Amino acid sequence: MKIEKKLITLSILAFIIGLAIILPPYLTLGIGATAKIKPISNVNMILYAHAVPTTHINGENKISGQTINLLTNFTLNPDVAIANLKNVDAQIEIYNFHVYSDKTSIANITYCIPISKYIPDPNNKRGYTSAIQGSGNGFWIFKDGTKFDIKDVDIIGYTEGNDQSGFTVGKLSLTEENGYSYTHECDKMLQRGFYVGSSFAAIYNANGEQSLQAQKNIENAQILYIDVTRIMTVIYKHQDNTSDTTTSPTSSTITTTMVNNKVICHIELSKNDWGFASGPIPNFMQTDANYRYILPPSAFSNPQLPKEEYRIHMNIIDYAP
Repeated sequence: MKIEKKLITLSILAFIIGLAIILPPYLTLGIGATAKIKPISNVNMILYAHAVPTTHINGENKISGQTINLLTNFTLNPDVAIANLKNVDAQIEIYNFHVYSDKTSIANITYCIPISKYIPDPNNKRGYTSAIQGSGNGFWIFKDGTKFDIKDVDIIGYTEGNDQSGFTVGKLSLTEENGYSYTHECDKMLQRGFYVGSSFAAIYNANGEQSLQAQKNIENAQILYIDVTRIMTVIYKHQDNTSDTTTSPTSSTITTTMVNNKVICHIELSKNDWGFASGPIPNFMQTDANYRYILPPSAFSNPQLPKEEYRIHMNIIDYAP
């Protein structure tokens, strides 16, 4: 049954997010200021996905669970990114990966792609500072100290996963004559036009009743599906306040725009002798060390995988017998 569904440059950070609760008062929902803000990314396709039974070693205890791994190709538009950041200071695009079986819904994995730029800052020795000052598991802290946390926006419900990676728009250059100057240049990864994002959901029975049920749902399934939707765009605009005491200070703004639930990508995972997989393991996953840690159990018998890599795998995930 189908259920609806990363001197001197900046870095885009991509995250997988957690549970949602309530909408904080500093957010405004609706089109408004984001009407002219176009998406800078799109999900081209899920390159590979699998679900595998796993055990997590916690001291003397073995905690059983299921791990779902995804490799997704995002197409990127550097021209749109540069154009967008002429009007705002940061933009975050949020995607949801809904995992479900032939019987029921299982979990959601949320993936976020933020872009940001440097903005003038007289308190910084370089004269500029990043619009995004910090980030973590599903939250961003902006230049004025405002924090946006996706977990505070009740839009997707039950979610599993925790991951991150990164990119940028904007560059600072230093010369002896002119000091620091800013140019609207894109990070090389963004200029390339695509980005392969890795995400996962670790579903363990020690994580609560919902995780336990999700694990059982996978175990009872004959086939798994993953649907991708773009669910939200978030923009941040810093407001410069002058020293004119006759002028009331203005507030920085964060605007969120909900997007429709249209499915933009779909993939099926078939059952096999160790779990579920969307197909054979892509060659690049075996030749690029960045992806080897998410290889499925069958890859341990692959002669292309160096023996020293085995220990890395087993330290991360101890596969159940």
